[in-house]
Amino acid sequence: MVVFENYPLDPAVLRAESRGVRLAGFEVGDATHYPLSLLAIPGERIRFRLDHRADVLDHDGARELLGRLERLLAAFADDPERAVGRLDVLSPAEHDALATWNATEQTAEVRTLPGLFEEQVRRTPDATALTFEGRVLTYRALNARANRIARMLLARGAGPEQIVALKLPRSLDLYAALIAVLKTGAAYLPVDPEYPAERIAYMLEDARPAFVLTERELAEVTDEQSGDDLTDAERTAALTPAHPAYVIYTSGSTGRPKAVSMPGGALANLLSWHERKIPGRTGTVTAQYTSLSFDVAAQEILSALLHGRTLAVPTDEVRRSADALAAWLEAHRVDELYAPNLVIEALAEAALEQGRTLPRLRHLVQAGEALTLGEKVRAFLAAVPGRLLHNHYGPAETHVVTGTVLPADPDEWPAAPPIGRAGRQRARLRAGRLPATGRPRCDGRALPRGRPGGPRLSAPPGADRRAVRGRPLRPRRRPDVPHGRPRPLERGRRAGVRRARRPPGQGARLPHRARRDRERARPTARHRQGRRGRPRGPPRRQAPRRLRGARAPPGGTGPRRPPQGPRPHPAGPHGAEPRS
Repeated sequence: MVVFENYPLDPAVLRAESRGVRLAGFEVGDATHYPLSLLAIPGERIRFRLDHRADVLDHDGARELLGRLERLLAAFADDPERAVGRLDVLSPAEHDALATWNATEQTAEVRTLPGLFEEQVRRTPDATALTFEGRVLTYRALNARANRIARMLLARGAGPEQIVALKLPRSLDLYAALIAVLKTGAAYLPVDPEYPAERIAYMLEDARPAFVLTERELAEVTDEQSGDDLTDAERTAALTPAHPAYVIYTSGSTGRPKAVSMPGGALANLLSWHERKIPGRTGTVTAQYTSLSFDVAAQEILSALLHGRTLAVPTDEVRRSADALAAWLEAHRVDELYAPNLVIEALAEAALEQGRTLPRLRHLVQAGEALTLGEKVRAFLAAVPGRLLHNHYGPAETHVVTGTVLPADPDEWPAAPPIGRAGRQRARLRAGRLPATGRPRCDGRALPRGRPGGPRLSAPPGADRRAVRGRPLRPRRRPDVPHGRPRPLERGRRAGVRRARRPPGQGARLPHRARRDRERARPTARHRQGRRGRPRGPPRRQAPRRLRGARAPPGGTGPRRPPQGPRPHPAGPHGAEPRS
């Protein structure tokens, strides 16, 4: 609260004497009930006084805020024509701290994803690329199968800036088809055949794919067709990293599911960062656990196939059982597992109960949820010296933009795991006192192309929503970017969660705080069937309503409710993986 004192006061009266008595000065004393109050006291020189509640802001923090105000007023006096939003309130030491904390840029050559895969095929043609239910594909065989499927897709109209829907169950052909779509230059849209029919219809109507690939079309692809790599002469346009690589729909937990179109260059940049953080070698086995509709699956699949690893694919029955998953991981000698926090917790409990240590499992990568470090997880990680737990974070509207690896010794783990620091893509917090809580802003190569469903769905708050479909949006003035054209760093997307930035001495990590986008809790089981067979979604938070003609509960002043009968509930999202 800001208060400007305007008591009627005549300075001449204060200077007057009466019978030899003169008022030497006066102080205004009161207490504040607000967390922070700024009092402006007029006079020959205006004075400011800051009052604060000690349980909200300590003395050092209050003095720091006064210092910021002093710097702001001095800068305004030096340049009164400058917009207030452009005035600097940080001290030189704070500028140095921000520069050090954000100094995460690394040079990475951006390549096309098909080109990176074909280079790996030439390096290890006879290495195992895929394994599923006892069947194996080498890199040479996978590449040939993908090339044949790609030529069939080109004949059906696929190409750069197009979308191909993959309505396929888990199989070797699913991953060959994914590579094939990338080879044509199109973006793949995963459509789980087990989705409810209404969700599938909504996705296909909204995304408008050029072709829907099913098992029937794959059966038409034979070994008689050429398995050689495609050339740009066969495609409708030359491949570039700017072309979308996938279109994935959000879970819809905050409303209707919306599509995210991610360019291949952003994924190539992510995979370059991933290989530096979790290096592998030929023969390293990566489990393909997550659903293809979960954006982490792209990182999971391509980090394996573009770097010579073996991608081991479990069946859906194995994925749904923690006991079966633990046995499968041991039987297939899996080295790397990507899974949400709940799956890691269930796996740790099942492995401990079965007496399985899973010695080959060296890396567990958590993404999609807030990581919790329970006793079961700590005991499971401690069972094998050197086993590492990674915590990755990224909004569904981007990809993984930051990550951290916890110490190898679980006894050294913090109570609240951080999300780490960004790589080439940056997660920036607005300047503030350390430690500070705010919303990370993701920018750089992590940003998507937009939402194929329409420019109005693509625009962040304050952006120009009049862009044409499929083209990058032109940023407009935002509330937090006042006056003038945004600088490159200000073109990012603010995440829905709140993170806290710690001082440099505490590692400058980003622990989780809370969400700001009113996201409802996601259901952990299939939604119950509502009236008339309609699936029911998670409950919505709504303000209490008083219905005319209804009586209040006896003895209370709570919200009035209808006399009888359940209120129909709108259908919710189905089949989507959780995402932070």
